[in-house]
Amino acid sequence: MKPMHLTRIIFIALALLLALATPALMRKAFPQAAAQSANGFAPPADKTELWQIQIYRVKPANRAEFTSFIKHEYNPARIKGGMQRLDYWETVYGNTAEFIGIQPMPEGYAGIGKPTSVNKALGASAANLQARHARLYEDRLTYIVRYEPTLSFTSAKFQGKPDWAILNIEELTPGQTKVYEDWLKNDFIPAERQGNTLARWYARMRFGGDMNNTYWMMRPLSSPAEFDQPAPNAEARARAAAVTNKLPVGAMARLERRLVRYRPDISIFDGKPVLVAAN
Repeated sequence: MKPMHLTRIIFIALALLLALATPALMRKAFPQAAAQSANGFAPPADKTELWQIQIYRVKPANRAEFTSFIKHEYNPARIKGGMQRLDYWETVYGNTAEFIGIQPMPEGYAGIGKPTSVNKALGASAANLQARHARLYEDRLTYIVRYEPTLSFTSAKFQGKPDWAILNIEELTPGQTKVYEDWLKNDFIPAERQGNTLARWYARMRFGGDMNNTYWMMRPLSSPAEFDQPAPNAEARARAAAVTNKLPVGAMARLERRLVRYRPDISIFDGKPVLVAAN
């Protein structure tokens, strides 16, 4: 065999070996990116879980300082103390000085009252970090909600993390929760599955508000253009109206809606900083 032919065969073999090995090497080098590409962002489809939700109302003059503090001081302490997941969202329609942190609680109710990841990492000096953090926002609202998979769905079209989402806080009229949940399960969610909605994730308030009548809903969006996007034609609009009309008038007492943008630059995924820049 001529040397040139042998060199060509060796080159092709090495190229094929590299092509096969690269995905595995990338997954090993960037486990967080692999987890996101495997759709690890979506909540489980078969079990409930608790989430802690904190809404920070930041002083307008402190927005840049707030995000820098989270990224460079608070999150490193959280990660050192063992935090695995914390997703930050920024309100872009509504109160635009809000940052919303959503953190799964893997220990469930047993984790309430235990030392936080910052306390675990810093011990007595955690109080100083927390005090400096508190000076950057005007108010902080803390809730614990329980994700309900039987009221939720994630379509096959949903991949990776969403860049945008609609976040609703829905307060029902007392006595209407069963009516509302039956409507979600039997009418609304089945209709949504047939459309272009990527997902709807529902949770019930457990602490921090009216736990008997309040629901949280998050709908991920691929673009803000999907916000309140109308049905494409008269027939689709009629079907949507028929589904909506099945919910009794007055069942919902109050609806608080936000359009939010994901902030990967200050989020934590799989115990690491998210490896992408801010949108």
